[in-house]
Amino acid sequence: MIKCYVSKYNSLCFGASSAVEAAYEHLSDSLFLYGDVINNPVITADLCSKGAKIVNDITKMKDTRNSKLLIRAHGVPKKTIDYLEDNNVNYIDKTCPKVKKIHKIVKDASSKGLDIIIVGDPNHPEVVGIKGWAKTNVITIKDMISAKEKVPYSNVSSTGVCMVVQTTYNKMAYDEIQKYCLTLLPFVECHDTICNDTANRQIEVRNLAQQVDCIIVIGGKKSSNSIKLFEIASEYCNKTQHVQIESEIDLTIIENVSSLALVGGASTPIESIIKSIEILRSACYNSGIEFELIRQT
Repeated sequence: MIKCYVSKYNSLCFGASSAVEAAYEHLSDSLFLYGDVINNPVITADLCSKGAKIVNDITKMKDTRNSKLLIRAHGVPKKTIDYLEDNNVNYIDKTCPKVKKIHKIVKDASSKGLDIIIVGDPNHPEVVGIKGWAKTNVITIKDMISAKEKVPYSNVSSTGVCMVVQTTYNKMAYDEIQKYCLTLLPFVECHDTICNDTANRQIEVRNLAQQVDCIIVIGGKKSSNSIKLFEIASEYCNKTQHVQIESEIDLTIIENVSSLALVGGASTPIESIIKSIEILRSACYNSGIEFELIRQT
């Protein structure tokens, strides 16, 4: 018998769900997407097949009066919003409220003269957007190695430092970086801006990975939260897979195991989880293995 544990957090998070719903709602409005609406290639491809167009350079948009631009959940720099306003571009701002909160923290702290430290992937759209709301010195820290390379630094603002973190960052890793910076910088105003949904998913995958023989994380390969879930699971479970869609599951994973866990990222729709369950159930049936589904509560 194989017991299949399914995470209770398997569905799109609020920010992702809101952005996706808005995209489908406005497909008839000659819709442009400012980058992938969320980091899910299946949803992006489906939107494009229904007429949405992806644009990465808003200055090259044509016919802006008769179309709409949807700003993705990751948010954008302030200069992008300013450009849209100045050029009368019709836009739908679906920046996740949790990300908007960080924009406000950074904008306010920067206005007071504080330096800004952003803990996160410097190339991720969310971090690029956050950085764009600062007027003062910005330092981006990717991990502890990066922290030790960049902190302490010269010319620290006499007003102090404001520290924020990417909403999908590893909570335990952020706590370590925060502790390190607090010992070396004179005054740090720390904000734990990791999304509660992200934190809950990380706690659950850490617990599940210590209980099962193998674990499958379903989520976009560019999805920060899915990558973090895979990394955390891999720390505790050697037999771990990260797939974008259910058809990519390597079914040899069910060989010689008695338990597995199925976890979805914040940009993974519930339909993908349901299909994954059926694929695993069918594989077990074809191999003569009893399959028991256990939903986490």
